[in-house]
Amino acid sequence: MKQREWGAELIFAVVLLLFAAGLRFAGLGFGQPDPIYFPSYAPRQMVHPQIHIHPDEYEFVAIPLEMVVRDQLDLDYEYPSFTALSAYLTYRLTDASAGITLTDREGVGSRSYAPFPLYVIVRTYSALAGVFTVAGAYALGRCLGGQRTAAIAGLLTAASLTMVQHSHYATSSSMAAAFTVLGLWTAVMALRSGRPIRWLVPSSAAMGLAASSRFQMAVAGVVPLLVGLILLGRTRTRQQAWTVLMAWLAAPLAGAIGSPWVVLGFRDFLRQMWFFVTQYSGYGVYADPAMQTPYGLLFELRYLALLGVGLPAALAAILGLAAGLSSYPGLGKLLQERGRFLPVSIILAFLVVYAALVLRTTRPLHADQLLVPFIPAVTVLAGMGAAWLIERLPLPRTAATPALVVLLAVWPLTLSVPAARLFTQPDTRDLMLAWIHKHIPLGSTFYLHGSYNLALDEGLYPHVRTFGGETIPLGDLLRQGVAYVLVSDIGVYDLGRASEFVAESAGAEARAYQEELARHYPVLARIERPAALGRDWFNNTLFSWHNPTLTLYCLTDAACAAVR
Repeated sequence: MKQREWGAELIFAVVLLLFAAGLRFAGLGFGQPDPIYFPSYAPRQMVHPQIHIHPDEYEFVAIPLEMVVRDQLDLDYEYPSFTALSAYLTYRLTDASAGITLTDREGVGSRSYAPFPLYVIVRTYSALAGVFTVAGAYALGRCLGGQRTAAIAGLLTAASLTMVQHSHYATSSSMAAAFTVLGLWTAVMALRSGRPIRWLVPSSAAMGLAASSRFQMAVAGVVPLLVGLILLGRTRTRQQAWTVLMAWLAAPLAGAIGSPWVVLGFRDFLRQMWFFVTQYSGYGVYADPAMQTPYGLLFELRYLALLGVGLPAALAAILGLAAGLSSYPGLGKLLQERGRFLPVSIILAFLVVYAALVLRTTRPLHADQLLVPFIPAVTVLAGMGAAWLIERLPLPRTAATPALVVLLAVWPLTLSVPAARLFTQPDTRDLMLAWIHKHIPLGSTFYLHGSYNLALDEGLYPHVRTFGGETIPLGDLLRQGVAYVLVSDIGVYDLGRASEFVAESAGAEARAYQEELARHYPVLARIERPAALGRDWFNNTLFSWHNPTLTLYCLTDAACAAVR
């Protein structure tokens, strides 16, 4: 490569990573509580259990802090623990627990345990992993198809709504994606390198670390397994067999290092693994048959095409897959092939196994996070397809390349850029909390109906709360002296978006309850979720975890008159 071309590519890669970082770090402190509204929590550096953050973030932030404060590793951890272990070590090294004692946390649940800045720390890990994933997709595309493939794969990964959204959460999805794309890239290098074992070991270890981040990533072990078998087919010696076997052992070893609870608490691990498997396969005791479908894989793939990468990129990925497999060298030369057929076949094997065992969920309503480790492989195939098409279009490459890049990137960018901006804006719950403190007298009693409702300090506003479709009869509320009802519509809204497979009986009680409120009681304030492209599309959890439409009712004449 000429020095000028190398310099241009380096500049592009740096700009791409900075752009990806901008999308992922913008608004990383969303959900930060204003201490003025939380006098029962702020003095002890605690957060209200219902502050508006991703519903799983507590597990990866608060539990590691509790381990540090108790000076005891918790073997009954509910998730694969690489992210939590990273947080634990960070807290240890930075003395993040200074000033927090067991006494001031006695009886406090994990949802209130950690100071809010610790959420931003763990989210930073997630955002950095998201940027690393972009770099990994670029490197994998560069290895398989050159500069154009790399540029398009990196851009699509950077711009994906799913990748941007989940990089904002202190959860393990982005970390799993980063290790997965690293494992795929090193696997391809192992197939092409003159010294493949040097690459097979890190590939195997990366897939083990991916599994230590998310349980389902154990299926990614198919990648080093197949690469090892190919290497054994190329060199049939006892030494090679032992070398490959030792490389394979890097996966469970890395997995145990990244998630030691799997080994130290093996029984708990099996119990938790069974819980997750049965929940997503539809056999769990908590699974609601009215909210399940046997077509979860199709819904996941539709989400991938519409929200994950965009329809043009999904079609380009199919084209890239066909282009890669079209280079089949014949059975006699298959194992010695150093082109694109074997690497693309390995990527295809990963995608097929992952889709069959993970994406085939019966509960696709909130399962977009399952696609986060899946998307980078799809964007690389899309880059290959786009590069193949550019070579064959009857247009000058100087015109075809930017035109096709724009066609592929405009769809995901139209979704992800507003999403990143949304994280920097006040949530509807921030706006409603400020309205209530300005207009409703302190000490007024509330009923908070519906999931993802307001975080009200009970010391300022006594309240009762129900989640999901649970309701409290209006007559009982009046007898209990409740003056105001605040409705979050997230549950009903989500079920309405999933009406293709969710039975009408699901959420019927909550819908009827909200309709009765609207008929008989005056609305004091209503804050709508912001308008955005894709807002009403099924499984867009950006509008499940954030910005519910909130409606405030007064139940008595006195309560209505008391509003300032």
